[in-house]
Amino acid sequence: MGLEYLKGAPEDKADIIDFANYIFSHAASKTDFPTLLPKLYGKNANSSESHYIIKSDGKIIAMLGAFDSVLHIGERQLHARGIGTVSVHPYHRNEGLMRKLMEWVVSDMRHDGVDISELGGRRQRYQYYGFERCGLRLAFEVNKDNIKHSIKSSNNICFKPLTTNYINDSYVLWTQNEVRVSRNQESFYDILCSWSSKPFAVVKDGDFAGYAVFSNNLDTIEELCLKDENDFKEIIPASVNFTGNTVKFSVQPYEQQRLNVLQKIAERTIITHDSMFQIFNFPKVLEALLLLRKKYIPLSDGKVTLQIDEDEPFTIIVTSGDVQIISSNLIPDIKLSVFDAMGIFFSPICNFYDFGTDLNNLLHSWFPLPLFFPKQDGV
Repeated sequence: MGLEYLKGAPEDKADIIDFANYIFSHAASKTDFPTLLPKLYGKNANSSESHYIIKSDGKIIAMLGAFDSVLHIGERQLHARGIGTVSVHPYHRNEGLMRKLMEWVVSDMRHDGVDISELGGRRQRYQYYGFERCGLRLAFEVNKDNIKHSIKSSNNICFKPLTTNYINDSYVLWTQNEVRVSRNQESFYDILCSWSSKPFAVVKDGDFAGYAVFSNNLDTIEELCLKDENDFKEIIPASVNFTGNTVKFSVQPYEQQRLNVLQKIAERTIITHDSMFQIFNFPKVLEALLLLRKKYIPLSDGKVTLQIDEDEPFTIIVTSGDVQIISSNLIPDIKLSVFDAMGIFFSPICNFYDFGTDLNNLLHSWFPLPLFFPKQDGV
C-alpha cells in the first residue's frame, strides 16, 4: 500500500497524540502532549483537523500541526499560523517526508493569505522552507542581592493559584495588551499552562492585581499582566522572594516603564532573537510594527523604496509620525534577500548594520522592529 497524504480528522486525535508522544519521547525526554500543550491536545481540545499527516498501511509515519491565530499589534491584525509537533517515525527518516510536509504547509499558507508564521526549531533545518531566526526578546535577571541593595521589599503582594474568578479577570487583562494573540476564553487557562508553565494570580492587599505566568521551574516570568503598571516595581522583589531564586523577566521594547525599572537593578540583561519566523506579507507586517515602534521611539521622516528578492517593490513613507507603505514601480533604494530582510528588520543585529547608503541614519531610526510571538501562544 502506498503513502497517504491527509489532513487530520477528529477521529485521529488519539493516534496523533500517541505518535507525537512516541516521537518526542524517543528523541529526548519523556513527553506527554496533553500535559505540555493542553490547549491543543488536552481532554477538552481537538486540533486534529489542523494536522498534516502521512500514513503508511493506515498508520501515521510523519506529521505536523499548523494552527491559525490572529496576532494583534496595536490596532492592526495579522493572520498568523504556527507550525509545531513536526515529527517523523525513526524508521522513516531520510525519506524526504518532513520536506514534503513542510512544502505542503508553506504552499497552503501562501494560498490562504497568511501574513506571518512562527515555529521553534533548528535554524538551518527550517531555512530550507523560508523560516529565519529573528524577532526581539529582552530578559532581565534579578537575584536576591539585587533586591537587597536596590528595592525595598514589601509584604503587600503575593502569588496565589489562579482560581475561576481570577481566571476571568486575567482574561480581561490579556485582551487589553498592546500586542497579543486572540485567545478563546474557555481555553484561556490551558493556554497559560502551555509548555508546563505555572500561572498565578497577583494579589495586592487581598485584591486581584494581575496575573503572572512562571516557567515550570519558576526561574522566568514569561507573561505578566497588571491592572496598574505602578505595581511592577513591587512585583520584582515579590517574585524573587516567592521563588527563592533568581528570576528572569521577559520584557518587550514598548514596555518602557518596566524597562526603566529593570535596567537599573538587574544583574544581567539578555537581548536575543525571539523565534523562527516566515514573513509572507512584508508591507503589512512592517507597517504594523513601525506603528508600534513609534510609540516608544520617534520615527524620522523619510521615504525608502525596498525590494525583497524578486517581489514587487514597496515604498515606506514616514511623515510626522504617520506611516504609509505603498506598492511602487520606482527603482529600489535597497534590494534584500528574504533572509537578509528578516535579519535586518526584525533582529537586534540591525543596530550594528551598515546599510551602505546615505539612508543609513533614517533606517536606523526605523529598525529593528519589535517582532515577537507570545510564548504561551507558541505551538
